[in-house]
Amino acid sequence: MCRFLCCLSLFALALGCTTAPDSNRRQAPEETTSDSAVKYDPTKRLDREGMEKLAKDDPVAFLEHAVARYDHEVKSYRVTLEKQERVKGKLRPREVVRCSFREKPFSVRMEWTEGVGAASKTLYVKGENNDKLLALPSGLARFIGVVERDPVNDKDVKASSRYPVTEFGIQIGTRRTLASWREAKKNGKLKVEFEGATKLAKLNDRPVWVLKRTGYSSPEPGSIAETASKFYFDVENWLQVGSVLTGEGGELVAEYYFRDLELNVDFADDVFTRAGLKK
Repeated sequence: MCRFLCCLSLFALALGCTTAPDSNRRQAPEETTSDSAVKYDPTKRLDREGMEKLAKDDPVAFLEHAVARYDHEVKSYRVTLEKQERVKGKLRPREVVRCSFREKPFSVRMEWTEGVGAASKTLYVKGENNDKLLALPSGLARFIGVVERDPVNDKDVKASSRYPVTEFGIQIGTRRTLASWREAKKNGKLKVEFEGATKLAKLNDRPVWVLKRTGYSSPEPGSIAETASKFYFDVENWLQVGSVLTGEGGELVAEYYFRDLELNVDFADDVFTRAGLKK
């Protein structure tokens, strides 16, 4: 039993639209420093043509506008996350997770619909529950009830997922991408090609812009040696809703897709509570 509980940490809980190389230091949400330099004005927001021009001519500015719009408009969302990651050289099984998220307080609830492991549901709310991750075991172990785990430092977490739940989210992923692209641009090594707009079945055929990055350093600090990455941005709301990272020989490093997106959801009072997790 003890061994089971130790293994019940939030393996593969990281999320999510994490689209740039791993950081050696795990940052809490409020510590993210790579925010947009753009001052967002909804009355002067770029149209599709303007954003496409930035994507072609200045991909860093494109990301800055996307980050600024999110900061101004998005407070919460419900989404289906499909992901697959390579951790310690091993490609983990595909997972499909229904996620509920709000910015303040930083809150993430996950419910597995495919690829269920030791936990069927998890919940993390910054500053609550002793700042621990709550996990509801799957299967017969469900009768144990909710257990607590360190969301960042648990050794099983580090061994089984690229990012901890404290780094979940569309915006954190885009900020991380922006920081990486800024650094590469500063060093004269940023190579990004705008591949236009397309529709992907994994994103419910919503129109997305595709940006492909190549020419990574070998590797960038903390990286798993990506050699190419594709990033997908929703044409309507500019959110980074997908990414595919590949390594040498086209080997998959990780892929993430955020679909069925509902923005600014007014969640029920118990969604981000221990009692609600057990329902």
